[in-house]
Amino acid sequence: MALQESYELTLQSVARTALTVVPGCEHASVSLRHANDRIRTPAATDGVALLLDARQYQLDEGPCLDAVRNEPVVVTGDLGDDEAEGGRGRWSQWSRSAREAGVRSVLSVRVGIPGTVLGSLNLYADPPRAYDRDAVALARLFADHAATAMALSNELVGLRSALATRHTIGLAQGVLMQRYSLDVDAAFAVLQRHSQDTNTKLRDLATAVVEGRDVI
Repeated sequence: MALQESYELTLQSVARTALTVVPGCEHASVSLRHANDRIRTPAATDGVALLLDARQYQLDEGPCLDAVRNEPVVVTGDLGDDEAEGGRGRWSQWSRSAREAGVRSVLSVRVGIPGTVLGSLNLYADPPRAYDRDAVALARLFADHAATAMALSNELVGLRSALATRHTIGLAQGVLMQRYSLDVDAAFAVLQRHSQDTNTKLRDLATAVVEGRDVI
């Protein structure tokens, strides 16, 4: 299994589990914050959640964006209230899209570890006022556990990637040692110097050497 695929499976598991953990939840997704405050959805339980997340990114308004940027918990009563107020609600355009998709309630909870906001857990429901105080408390607790799982999974992916890279570099050193009668340090110096001279990542250069390509 690819390393990135392992992390994505963790995110999918978080979204699916939310359906059973939080009462009232019918559609769920996980939003992740990337560089430059770019927010995207790598995991969702269905097309409704994907659609409503995508609409928020397009409009730059909505509960999951607020949960990531402004307040840790965002919960609505009835999204139809925006329409009753003549479109002057918190997210007038996005709320219209949600209602058209049959969704009247949303609960978005920030997902993060100390010092870092990872994203948000977004829980959608068709009826209005679907989330009471107990549901919100459960969602917050679940988001804390989800953050830990996501951070550990990401750390493991990074560790595996680093080990795989180091293994490939070691193999490339062995090839150069045999080819040019070098010792370990000299072989690594050759790789490092060629990497700098050609502006090639050391990992990619090592892979090319191991695959027998004439790059050095």
